[in-house]
Amino acid sequence: MNGNVPLWVPIAVAALGFIGVLTTQVIGAWREDRRWRREKEHRDLDHWRKAKQEAYATLIGSVERWDMVMFPVWMARKTERVPTDEQTEKLLAAQDATEQSFGLVNLVSPEAIRQWIPRTVLVRSRLTTRLLYRSETDVAELEEFWEQGQENYKTLRALMRGDLDIDPKVKDPRQAEDVTQ
Repeated sequence: MNGNVPLWVPIAVAALGFIGVLTTQVIGAWREDRRWRREKEHRDLDHWRKAKQEAYATLIGSVERWDMVMFPVWMARKTERVPTDEQTEKLLAAQDATEQSFGLVNLVSPEAIRQWIPRTVLVRSRLTTRLLYRSETDVAELEEFWEQGQENYKTLRALMRGDLDIDPKVKDPRQAEDVTQ
């Protein structure tokens, strides 16, 4: 051995080092891109989950408010009294507030929930109409509407809780009906 290193050896070592650095950079960039995408997906999912929570809470709150305002009117009609103007205004305002809360819920919710919204609201609308605009009072009919409205509401609420994974065993209407019984 004479101590002279062939020229190709340092060139090969430099090339391997360069390839190693490039490979490390490519792998690092790929990992960073994957991490960034996962974080973005997580942020997007979190955004939609918050939108669902807000939409569901708004709708649930407005339905419950409607029921609270409707109950005294119903009790008045059961005893054949006419609701006051203030009660009538509050009841119509509660109905309107509930109807205005549909938009976001319809946008962010799955089909099962979208199907239960009209079932929950229409029966309340019918009951409201009968309470305010019918002169005769059929207590049995009013009670039937009230009970149906409460059952439909319980199913809708259970489906929303399932969709938000608050109650993860509820994912379809049949499961929700089982839970509400």
